[in-house]
Amino acid sequence: MRARARLTSHASVTLQAGQRLRLARRRRLPPVARSGSLGENQLADQPRPDRDNEEPGVSTLYDWLFAFLWLAWAAYWWVLARHSKVTVRRESLGSRLAHIVPLLLAATLLSLPRLPQFGLDQRIVPPSPWLLRAGAATTAAGLLWCVWARRHIGTNWSGTVTIKQGHELVTSGPYALVRHPIYTGLLLALLGSALALGQVRGVLAVLLAAAALWRKLRNEERWMEQQFGEAYRQYRRRVRALVPYLL
Repeated sequence: MRARARLTSHASVTLQAGQRLRLARRRRLPPVARSGSLGENQLADQPRPDRDNEEPGVSTLYDWLFAFLWLAWAAYWWVLARHSKVTVRRESLGSRLAHIVPLLLAATLLSLPRLPQFGLDQRIVPPSPWLLRAGAATTAAGLLWCVWARRHIGTNWSGTVTIKQGHELVTSGPYALVRHPIYTGLLLALLGSALALGQVRGVLAVLLAAAALWRKLRNEERWMEQQFGEAYRQYRRRVRALVPYLL
């Protein structure tokens, strides 16, 4: 009888220890795992703290809306680019690449769906439909400004630093407000896209584009001064480069 009692007591202690161990394990597991109501695949689909807390549809709307704005502008630009004066002097290939490559990199930073390397996807402003609308309006305004300036300069336009046959110094329309209105519009459009994206890579894209366009306009102005002399120097003293009355 005494042996049976000792055996029963030992079994009871072992059972209680097992119950305490299971309870401790349950306390360490998340609530969903304790409930046992979700499978392994469903657990993997649960929201993770490192994912963007974007409102439903905001990311998709950004992709489609801004792709449409930029592609429509690019198509229109391509059509106009086919009608320009004959080039008599052009910058070197190395000089062209020095501003084309940063601009392509800026476009890539803004257009890729995700770019987690080096924290480039980190948010600097929370996602919001209002932010998306403000960014879209800014982008559209910048692209429309580009179109106005492009139409006004007409066949004197070139995508690279050039001197055209019969080149004219245009100082009216948007060129009465800034010397390089196309660059102003591009930077405004990029700023709007970066604002709507709300991530670190958007800021980097705008900085890259600004540096590339600033380098390009400095080369253009040197050529314009050689071509038009005192007339261009007076124009430069009278009108700012990118921002009316400021820069």
